[in-house]
Amino acid sequence: MTLVLSSDSQTPDSARVEEHLASIVAPLGLRIQIVWVDRTAPEAEWNETLSDAYQNPWVWMAVAALISIGALAGLKALFWTLFWGTAAWFTSKFFIFLTLRRRMGNFSLLLRR
Repeated sequence: MTLVLSSDSQTPDSARVEEHLASIVAPLGLRIQIVWVDRTAPEAEWNETLSDAYQNPWVWMAVAALISIGALAGLKALFWTLFWGTAAWFTSKFFIFLTLRRRMGNFSLLLRR
């Protein structure tokens, strides 16, 4: 059995942790291999993000939709679909920002009174 343990840094008592885990699993008749992962490594966050993306059904839906649009409608239709979808996303973010800013402005006026 392989155990993947993460830590903020490689601790000096990692050997003690490995021995303790091996003693717990040994009565079950299993051999363990422990792999330490340093969460402060620059590639750790990227790997975690990729892992989350692989397991997200929305990502697979988007990939399948892009492939089908490109195959059925052509690259020109794919480009314009992505263009207008991106424009709509930025427009919605802008209006949400304005709405929240107005609400916070009204809230700050109430606090001043």
